[in-house]
Amino acid sequence: GRDDLGEFFLADLRDLGVLVPAPPATGQTGTSVILISPDTQRTMLTHLGINSELTTGDLDERVIAQSKYVYVEGYLFGGNAQQRATAVRAMQLAKQHGARVAVTVSDPFLIAGNRDEFWELIRGPVDLLSSKLEEARSLTGLHDPIECAAAIHQHADNVALTLGPDGAILMHEGQTIPVGAVPCLAVDTTGAGDMFAGALLYGITNGLSWAQAGRLAALASSRVVAQLGARLKVRLTDAGP
Repeated sequence: GRDDLGEFFLADLRDLGVLVPAPPATGQTGTSVILISPDTQRTMLTHLGINSELTTGDLDERVIAQSKYVYVEGYLFGGNAQQRATAVRAMQLAKQHGARVAVTVSDPFLIAGNRDEFWELIRGPVDLLSSKLEEARSLTGLHDPIECAAAIHQHADNVALTLGPDGAILMHEGQTIPVGAVPCLAVDTTGAGDMFAGALLYGITNGLSWAQAGRLAALASSRVVAQLGARLKVRLTDAGP
């Protein structure tokens, strides 16, 4: 939104080189207050603000056409009809322009109410599904991590299944790629999944193998959970191997 908080966010993102279009003239910028418990888990108290008014008119087809991946947040499928329609339209445009589609299922509660729709996406436009183990179990009805990932990989070309302190499993072209956890002292798990997905996407779109990209994602995630807040404060090149 065009308010003080929105202007702060825009300036912050643009300083980092992120391309962000001008916000609508009206509407309040969304916020999320995050509470961290002693066991490092977080509870999010979210006010979507103008984000709840996202429509297909907010999509920039030119940007999608220039993209290698379009990353769709699963929470959109727990929102209103126009948010869901916007997510679907973004995927359609991605496919039209030869971009790949990555989707995160975000939260087990979303699966409970939208299981059939998520499976329709996995069998359809999704090229990469990103999920935590709890979500994958809810989605597949299975328990073993590899079995969960394999069931999804039967339909999605690529799978990234994060296992918290046990690392992650990637599946690509029928291969199972284990990703070891990077030891760290966890302080705050906020942003761990987003960091993993972002680093993985960076790696596979910049010439790294899936194994290398997974290692980068694990390293970045270990750094972000070892600090308070979701903005990585330590450059990986300065943080040791």
